[in-house]
Amino acid sequence: MSCFNMGVLSALGLTIAWFVSIYFFAVAGSLLMMGLFYNVKPIRTKDKVIWMFCRNPSTTPSIAARWFIVTSLFLPPVSLLIAYWMGGAFLMAVKRYAELQGVCRSSTAAHVSPFLQCIYREQFDGIKHSFTPMSFALFFGIFMIKYRSNCF
Repeated sequence: MSCFNMGVLSALGLTIAWFVSIYFFAVAGSLLMMGLFYNVKPIRTKDKVIWMFCRNPSTTPSIAARWFIVTSLFLPPVSLLIAYWMGGAFLMAVKRYAELQGVCRSSTAAHVSPFLQCIYREQFDGIKHSFTPMSFALFFGIFMIKYRSNCF
C-alpha cells in the first residue's frame, strides 16, 4: 500500500472519528500516532527491546475507543484501562514465551539474530508472568466492585 493511500485512509478514518465524538477522535489520533511510532523509521519502537513490553499500552486506547462509541458523557474508569493493559501485557509475554520455546526447539535456533535472542531473553522473567495477571485481577476486581450491577 502506498504512502498516499495510507494518508488518505488515515484522514478518512480521523474524519469519521470526528463525527462520532471529540473523545473518539482523540483516541483515534493517539492510535494512529502509536501505529506510526511502532512501524515507521527512525523511531520504530518495534525494534527496541524495552518497548516490546512497554508498547502494550498502545492497545489500551482501543478499549477507550469502544467506550466512547457507546458514551461520551464520562471517561472510562482508570481501573478498567489498567486491567486491560495488564491483561494484554500478560498475553503478549506468554506469546513471546511460546515463540521462544518454538525457536529453541527448531533447527533454525542457531540462525536467530542476537537482537531477537535478546528480546526473547528479556521478555520472560518471572516478574512479568506473575505481576501482570495479578495486576489484571486486582484492577478488574476494583472495576467490578465499584461498578457492579445489583441484578444478581
